[in-house]
Amino acid sequence: MLEAREARTLEPQLSCVAALESPSTGIIDSHAYMLALRGEAEGRGAAIAFRSPLTGGRVQRGGIELEVGSTEPVRLVART
Repeated sequence: MLEAREARTLEPQLSCVAALESPSTGIIDSHAYMLALRGEAEGRGAAIAFRSPLTGGRVQRGGIELEVGSTEPVRLVART
């Protein structure tokens, strides 16, 4: 915790009663992060189907059966 005076030393335009300093956190680019996750998943064999609404599913022996709707609905079994 910082008193207002201490916070204004770090950020002169700040108007506050007190502040919380967290030096080990930050702001991330969420879009770039999601693209990185997608690239990693696809690099490991994942297939991503965008704009494919999940309409149902059930747990079964050997995985999860998913019902995916769209103009051509499909059922698939995901092991993971």
